[in-house]
Amino acid sequence: MRSYLSPSVVYGFHVCERERAMQVLNQHERHLKASDNAYDWLGHGIYFWESSIKRAEEYAAQRLHPHKFKSPMIVGAVIELGNCLDLLDSDAIQQLAAAHRHLAAAMMVEGRPLPKNAAYKRGLPMQRNLDCAVIETLHSIVSKTPGLKGYDSVRGAFMEGEPAYPGANFRMQDHIQICVRNPEKCIKGYFLPIP
Repeated sequence: MRSYLSPSVVYGFHVCERERAMQVLNQHERHLKASDNAYDWLGHGIYFWESSIKRAEEYAAQRLHPHKFKSPMIVGAVIELGNCLDLLDSDAIQQLAAAHRHLAAAMMVEGRPLPKNAAYKRGLPMQRNLDCAVIETLHSIVSKTPGLKGYDSVRGAFMEGEPAYPGANFRMQDHIQICVRNPEKCIKGYFLPIP
């Protein structure tokens, strides 16, 4: 497997409860909370919308109490992607395909079914249990392979929302998402975005 090094520095935007955001911004907590759900789109880590504060604002509005947040707040971050599993790169997709074959074989030996992507909304999966399992399998393979360096972040593009216009393949909430797995290396600083 090829290790893809991306020297890019990007701005990311994360939505969380105001209390947690203030703890991080005031340096009472070092980092935002990482997600480790079985359905996480890019595996486990801290999630950000790349360069899209508008998409973060939309998400915050959609997830107001009682759905998820009582008092959502957007936190910005300066992110150095480091050794990035960039799913916009064809080599990374080949690595995912190999990880899927590995996971499928392991699940078959254990007599368990593969996880499935589920909870479709307008034809697009919102819970990506299979994708998360494949990405986490890839991380496990890389960590156990001598000479390969573990990934610090994962980056992927997602189609989401209504079509931008009739017949469009572009959607109103298309975005690039980043999952930071190694915040100590990748996150250079947090900031409060100006509304």
